Amino acid sequence: MPSALTRVLPLMMAAITLGACAQEPPPPPPEDPCPHIGIDTMEGDWIKVQGSKADHRSRFRITGTPGDYDAVLVAGFWTKMRMEGTKRDTDYVFEEVLEGKFADEYRTGFRTKYRMYVEPNKKTCSLRAVIAQVELKEDGKEKEKPRTPGFEEFLQDPKQVEFTYQRPDGYVFLDAAAANRSVAESQLKEFEGYPKPETQLGEAIKVGVFTQASADGPDSCSYTFDLYFDDKPYKGRRDSPSEAAGKNLPAGQVSGGYRHWFVPAWYAPYGGNHHFEMYRYKSCSGERELIGINDLEAVLH
Repeated sequence: MPSALTRVLPLMMAAITLGACAQEPPPPPPEDPCPHIGIDTMEGDWIKVQGSKADHRSRFRITGTPGDYDAVLVAGFWTKMRMEGTKRDTDYVFEEVLEGKFADEYRTGFRTKYRMYVEPNKKTCSLRAVIAQVELKEDGKEKEKPRTPGFEEFLQDPKQVEFTYQRPDGYVFLDAAAANRSVAESQLKEFEGYPKPETQLGEAIKVGVFTQASADGPDSCSYTFDLYFDDKPYKGRRDSPSEAAGKNLPAGQVSGGYRHWFVPAWYAPYGGNHHFEMYRYKSCSGERELIGINDLEAVLH
């Protein structure tokens, strides 16, 4: 007959084995495929992608801190819209900020505004968004119209090309108005506060801005400007591009209390809608300080 020890030994070994299994640590969680994508890691620049193609005309920049994000949206072409964000459980809602006459036009039904829903998508390591135009109806209710039937996908900008996101605070003028302040002022009267929004395309378009020198800063400072065309750095002629063509250009002399920021020959022989931007700077102690941004979306024909 088996002894008592022989009968008990298998039970003791089983208990030891079970105890050892119980002390093993739990398996690690699955590896995050994209730790930089999340509800609290949205800061930065994002560009729309469709398949393998990127469309920089649809992009947004998210700023702020987790839980308190805002955005600038470019929803096609070049208008930069300031958006205030609200965090929800799994996404953010960004609402276009309308002020002054634009807010009045929205309240009276003469214009729409943009609303954007953004959430992280771990499956594609992207942000997916619904971008909608919102209309205020006569009954006081809002009607949303998404610009696509489903989500749009946005990837982080790889920074291979510089794009502009800052909102302008003034206009540039073209052709005769770029060179003559009286012509520029007459255009503002004729077009109700806007420059003439069209010109003939060509290889030597005049582009200019007039500012009050006293508002720019002290006479002892130096004044320069950078140029952007269709939201990218202007590089001059297509057959001989140069990184320096639109960077750190000197402003003109002050005359009659006005400083003239002038480009005598902007190369833009492309038909259709195009965007001219001028970033104006002053340097008083060696470091450039942005003092203004002027732009114009013009039709070239």
